[in-house]
Formats: sequence, C-alpha cells, structure tokens
Amino acid sequence: MNYYECRTETLAISRAVLKLYKQTLRLGIRDVAEHLLQILEELARTEPECSTARDQAYLAIIPYMVSQR
Repeated sequence: MNYYECRTETLAISRAVLKLYKQTLRLGIRDVAEHLLQILEELARTEPECSTARDQAYLAIIPYMVSQR
C-alpha cells in the first residue's frame, strides 16, 4: 500500500468513527462516545487531513451539552 492509499484508508476510518460517535451520542452511550473521540483525536494528530472529522465530532456534541442544562 502506498502513502496515498494509506491516507485514503485513514480518512475512511475517521469518517466511520465519526459516524459511530454521532450514533453513540444519540443513544446516550457517553463512555463509548468518549473513546471514539479519543480515536478521532489520535487520527487528527497523526493525519492532519482527519482533523475535519475531529472538528465535526466536537460540533456534534454541542446540542447534547446544551440539553443537559
């Protein structure tokens, strides 16, 4: 696998993790969501192209934080 293929795979993984993250938020499974967010953080650290998925994850949590007040 060359570098481009590896990057493409990493982006696909970050999108899949983001999808799971959003599902766990909707279902209220906060412990799992936290682990998935950590995975997105690590992916963004190692592959800057994955930072978009990480940023979207942080934006996705806002409605859940507001609803707890």
